[in-house]
Amino acid sequence: MIHCEEVLLRSVVGRIDAYAHDHQSCASYYGEIGSLSALSLQGASLRSDLGYLKEVDRILSVITTIVVHPHILNSRETVIVRAEQAHGITPEMFSDTVRDQKLWKERGGVMTPAEVYYFRNVDDLVNYENRFVVHLIDALSAQLADYTKACDLLVGTVRRGELTAEHSLLEELYGAIALLSKKLRRIRATEFYRIVSKANTRFARIEPTNLFKHDRAYGACYKFYLRNMTYASAEARADDMAVYFATRLLLALRTLGYELIEGGHVRDEGSRIPSMTFEGEDFFVRIERAEGYGGLYVTVRPKAPWEGGAVRSLLVFDASIDFSEVQRDRPRLYASGADGVDAVSLWDAACLDDAVRPLGMRGTDENELLERYLKDKTRLQRGSRRIYETHCPSCGGRDISSDGTRFRCAACKTDYTFLGERVWFTKLRRP
Repeated sequence: MIHCEEVLLRSVVGRIDAYAHDHQSCASYYGEIGSLSALSLQGASLRSDLGYLKEVDRILSVITTIVVHPHILNSRETVIVRAEQAHGITPEMFSDTVRDQKLWKERGGVMTPAEVYYFRNVDDLVNYENRFVVHLIDALSAQLADYTKACDLLVGTVRRGELTAEHSLLEELYGAIALLSKKLRRIRATEFYRIVSKANTRFARIEPTNLFKHDRAYGACYKFYLRNMTYASAEARADDMAVYFATRLLLALRTLGYELIEGGHVRDEGSRIPSMTFEGEDFFVRIERAEGYGGLYVTVRPKAPWEGGAVRSLLVFDASIDFSEVQRDRPRLYASGADGVDAVSLWDAACLDDAVRPLGMRGTDENELLERYLKDKTRLQRGSRRIYETHCPSCGGRDISSDGTRFRCAACKTDYTFLGERVWFTKLRRP
């Protein structure tokens, strides 16, 4: 998630916090939550991205002027040269030469310097500010690569039901990315980039030097970096993501007809996410904060008698479009002790088994995405117990293990059980 998207997230979560302040009981909070249904990050995110890329275009024009006319640091270098090569010896050079006896030789009974200390000015292109400019160039190149990967994942296909239309935001994004990529390739092919990039261009923190303060071009790059390339803490962002998707989950429960049956105050014990229990036609669903994991526990319990008790899933939120963040964190997430681990981003949902498996929900809005997630957690379908004790109801595989109550398919990792004459998919994994 880039900086402009984080700004959007904070803005939306700010409205959610204001709503929570005005609806402090869970009954009031849930009862009127439909007023928050317009808070969507998907479309706003794409429009924000397009605006940001236009800003990148402007800063690349500034970088181009720096590449053509860079600031060069004049430094003095001390060297030892043969006496006949030195011109314009200064008193300081002569004094240093006199003190170094190794430079003197006897010629015709007279001691004369064979070599002398010589000071010369050196134009140094590899200075702090130019290394920062290359750092910015590399950061923008990495961002464009991420944008390209994100757009590729959003392209509509026949398999997902719809092709991407002409004159869409996605089409505009591709055009902007192509233009900026071309400009960056030209910049990276320059002598400036070739020379400076050989030096260390990694920075833990950018210092506000005089050149950044007083030079228009370098100052513009510095301000752009502070405005767009520095991020909030990962913990704060994860907390805001949890608040946003918890609100989306409550909206989905409301749409699916669940009634609130348990819940105190929205900000009990300082939490921004209240614990609530809901009742639907066939299930009770409980939502609570998963402390230490940056997500929610979603606990589902059938209303019909069942020996297996409740099924608790850990739902986490990924700011990346390809679930790379939860991929890195998968071992720790499994330590939560939940019956299953799922992830949701702005654009898709995924399950975590032996690998991260996106569920192919791209192209749906956030409301539909969370509704489908809840429907999968509470999916009941009529089915023969005699057949599905030995055949997976999801993929048809026959490698089924069971403890007598819960069943698991080794092939597609679907978990299911039986409630009377119906199959309950406690963890649905589509082949």
